[in-house]
Amino acid sequence: MLNKNIIWTGVSTGIKAIVGLISNKLFSSFLGPTGIALISAFLNASSIFSAVGSGLNCSGVTKYISETDLISRKLNIAKNALFIAFVLICSLDIFIWCNLGLITRYIFNSSDYLNLTFLFSLALPSWSLNLVVYSIVNGYEKYNHLNKMNILNSCLTLLSLVIFLQNKDLTHAIYSLIITQVFSSLYNIYILNKIIPLRIFTIFFKIDSSIIISLSKYAAITIFSMIAIPMSQLFIRKILINTYSFEIAGFWDALNKISGMNQLFFVSIISVFYLPKLSAISCKSEILKMSKKIFMAATVCFFCLFLFLSFFSDFIVHLLFSRDFFPIIPLLKYQILGDYFKIITWIFSYITLAKGLFGQFLFLESLYICLNVFLSVFYVKFGIGGMVLAYNLSYLVMFFFSVLIFNKALKKYE
Repeated sequence: MLNKNIIWTGVSTGIKAIVGLISNKLFSSFLGPTGIALISAFLNASSIFSAVGSGLNCSGVTKYISETDLISRKLNIAKNALFIAFVLICSLDIFIWCNLGLITRYIFNSSDYLNLTFLFSLALPSWSLNLVVYSIVNGYEKYNHLNKMNILNSCLTLLSLVIFLQNKDLTHAIYSLIITQVFSSLYNIYILNKIIPLRIFTIFFKIDSSIIISLSKYAAITIFSMIAIPMSQLFIRKILINTYSFEIAGFWDALNKISGMNQLFFVSIISVFYLPKLSAISCKSEILKMSKKIFMAATVCFFCLFLFLSFFSDFIVHLLFSRDFFPIIPLLKYQILGDYFKIITWIFSYITLAKGLFGQFLFLESLYICLNVFLSVFYVKFGIGGMVLAYNLSYLVMFFFSVLIFNKALKKYE
């Protein structure tokens, strides 16, 4: 069954990657580097707001639902997670409406896109609900449903882009991203109803303070992984825009998008299978065996990818973007090296999430953010090359610290 799930996860991830390829091509061809920079800024902002709206505890929801065998306990965790999200979404929408101009200027460096920020606020419930439902379904280990959700989201993304990008402007491109989340949420609710009939949520519901307190422990983790990191990206992008131009910022975002595609498969495997299984294992030899297997697979895959990109960088950049992005070609293989450091850091650091070592996880996340921002500011004088150097150095340092924490955590299971 596990092998079957891995295969289907690979299929859904492959579809997502293909849609990502097509999306990047459409965005870059119609909007250029400047458009890529502005869309990336919007996606960073949407990630921040949707994370807050989801309750800041998606990792905790997955962990606690997967750990218990009691149906009533699983249901109560899901109920409280959705209740927290509902309260935060309402509060967040009010905040956005009261600060519409300020938020718009911070995201887009202009007040010309107030309508986009307002439309996003209306769609925020769908955006956040998708995160919560995904974490609940993942906790129930219904991987076939997760794959269906991901595949549908990818197909909707492609369809909406084809429809809206005919106008070839930023506004319609962002419309497509918002509409995708709205329609995806409708299907995700349908999937959730198959696992947990929604009528049950209205029967004997009560707020469980113990669950809310347990989930709140993961809020700090989410603040770093889903809020602080996008905020740091917004900050670095602004530095590039103010120091150079939107075009240079677009080149930096193009490299980040390539990184995102490189990491896509490994992120899916780690979050969907590695984290839940690691949470359930309490034997040192089994933890080492699983971690070693994923580490070796990541090393082999990235080595092959590094060699491939070393010889075919021109082809890859032309395939993914357009000739406007050719200045990033010399930096591509060095960006891949940073991606490798990032993935192997995740492999060793995820034990902190699986075993509830919140302090260590927060230390690693805060270390990366501080290092990346500091080194980016320091190396910005070298242009995009300086950003790639900062990325590599940040995760190289992170890797050494994650190995130390991993070894320390294993001592508890001797």
